[in-house]
Amino acid sequence: MSRGGRTIRLLKLLSRLSAAAILVWGAGCAVALQPEEYRLIQTSRYSELEKLMESRITKPSSAPTAQLFHLCYAYSKLKRYNKLFPCLDQLEKNIEKGDRNVFFYDFSATPSLMRAEAYIEFGDHTKAIEESTKAYDMVLKKDLYRQFR
Repeated sequence: MSRGGRTIRLLKLLSRLSAAAILVWGAGCAVALQPEEYRLIQTSRYSELEKLMESRITKPSSAPTAQLFHLCYAYSKLKRYNKLFPCLDQLEKNIEKGDRNVFFYDFSATPSLMRAEAYIEFGDHTKAIEESTKAYDMVLKKDLYRQFR
């Protein structure tokens, strides 16, 4: 093989190795760029999520839906009902004012869904049915959450 052929093969190999290294490095950076609250939800670390969001949200009445959702979700998963229901009330107020999006999706039915789940855990099936019906009606009205149909 000629010297020029070996040089070309070596350059091709180096470019492939460089591309592979960039892909591996880039995958690690993608995780690092993810917001902390998303990572905590994905790893089911709800106590840490609660602490993080409580440190960020000093005044729930002015917190945006995208932040408030994470706090309410942590309360729901940790079964902190004394904090969950006021959080859901504020989340619903935000949604009524037009602040509906989390993860680029309309979360209008979420407060009712979380309430329904809590009422099931309380054994109050009448309220659970009322809240789940409210959520379902909203899903139909706004054409939300197609996977719930």
